[in-house]
Amino acid sequence: MRAAAPLRRTTRLAVLVCALTGAAVFGILFVLAWATSALADVPASGAFLAFFTQQAVRAPHGQFATGLASALGLGALVGALVALCFNLVTSALRR
Repeated sequence: MRAAAPLRRTTRLAVLVCALTGAAVFGILFVLAWATSALADVPASGAFLAFFTQQAVRAPHGQFATGLASALGLGALVGALVALCFNLVTSALRR
């Protein structure tokens, strides 16, 4: 069995790009879950919506903007944290 090769120079993830990507993904998932909840009463979509706002669950047609803003904000935070952690880990492993 071959030994693992040492880490080569890894490019750093851009925090802003990852934050925007996370916001886009969470926003799309929120819209899909909201549409699923509005068109067909699927419990899983209601549970996902409750993660962002209770108002969207109780009234699927109301409070859409609040839930979407929460999803975008949380997605941006998650994306930024992923990039920061990735950069820290790769930096530590290179030393």
